[in-house]
Amino acid sequence: MHLLFTLAAFFLALGILVAVHEWGHYRMALACGVRVLRFSIGFGPTLLAWRPKKQKRGQSTEFALSLIPLGGYVRMLDKRDTSQSIAPEDMAYEFTSQAAWRRFLIVAAGPCANLLLAVLLYAGLAWWGLPHLAPVLGTPPAQSAAALAGLRGGERVLHMRRTGQASNQTPQSLEDVRWQALQATLDHQNLQLQLADGRQVVLPLSTIPTTGELNTQFMDRIGIGRPWLTPSIAHVLPQGRAAQAGVQAGDRVLRINDQPIADGIALMDAIDAGASAQGSAPQVWQIERHGSTLSLTLHPHAVNLGSVETPAWVSRVDVFLASPEFATVRLGPWAGLRAGFTHAWDYAALSVQMLWRMATGQSSPKNLSGSFTIADLAGRSASLGLLPFIGFLAAISISLGVVNLLPV
Repeated sequence: MHLLFTLAAFFLALGILVAVHEWGHYRMALACGVRVLRFSIGFGPTLLAWRPKKQKRGQSTEFALSLIPLGGYVRMLDKRDTSQSIAPEDMAYEFTSQAAWRRFLIVAAGPCANLLLAVLLYAGLAWWGLPHLAPVLGTPPAQSAAALAGLRGGERVLHMRRTGQASNQTPQSLEDVRWQALQATLDHQNLQLQLADGRQVVLPLSTIPTTGELNTQFMDRIGIGRPWLTPSIAHVLPQGRAAQAGVQAGDRVLRINDQPIADGIALMDAIDAGASAQGSAPQVWQIERHGSTLSLTLHPHAVNLGSVETPAWVSRVDVFLASPEFATVRLGPWAGLRAGFTHAWDYAALSVQMLWRMATGQSSPKNLSGSFTIADLAGRSASLGLLPFIGFLAAISISLGVVNLLPV
């Protein structure tokens, strides 16, 4: 069922992107006076075809859905197509007979339509309003740029400014801070953060090497992007291992087995540790409750998250941790449209930058995602709901537009 859902999400996304792309070619061809013979979504044998009665003068376009849903095409009157027999009086509607600027507009209209779609999708998300992680920094990895700058986790970012920027930007979400940190690193710039505790911190991002892949390890060298999770217990399952040891909702975990717990991620890692096929080792928790410090001994149970052949044992104590802070960002008509354009522009610029780095050997080709990866991402985003799927659709639409605009 998961495979079927993934394939359905992939083909739905591909169908929307192809339809918009080919619609751009089609509408511009009509505007330039070129006769369009066929507009097809998909290739191969025709499943459904129709010819609208009302069409623009000089047009008699057949619209079709074809069997293989891996693309589409707009077939225009073109003397280079040896299967077409063009009467002399119809040469005015033929593609190669048009001025060079008209041909350029027709070719560029497809990818431009994909870029416009991304702008509108991002704007729609901004108008609707999405829950975003608040701009509160998580605990940075040791030796990352953020850690070396003195960040420890839990800091709220009020303003930020990259090297060379004239004014501060006010982040509305953690994603805004993460994006600026990534852009600054790729451009060999530093990033100044104004924190709610009154400190100004400069992240030395200009010294981070930018070769290789944009992956988790690269972001960990920056140290910005992890959400802030307090090491607190939100809920204790009745009769579970934690409840039997006396843990209560609202307890803040200070140490486990004499290991300091900096945040919720460190708490999860400490809980998971020490499990094997023989079971889980006892854990001594030092907790804070209503201003007092208590020491409790827990006896976790081991759970295999892998398979029999490749086991992955972790410990469980039957608790739920506190959730990160979220903020709903909802913009008005003009602000949302501007945000949609800015988001699409930044993503397109990053795509061009990464393609250039790959072409010049400065970055790994692994940053390109193949069809199977895209299909998996489509399925994952769709499983999270409509809004994440729309965000995925916008991102892929930008990639499709950029690649088709470049002289590759």
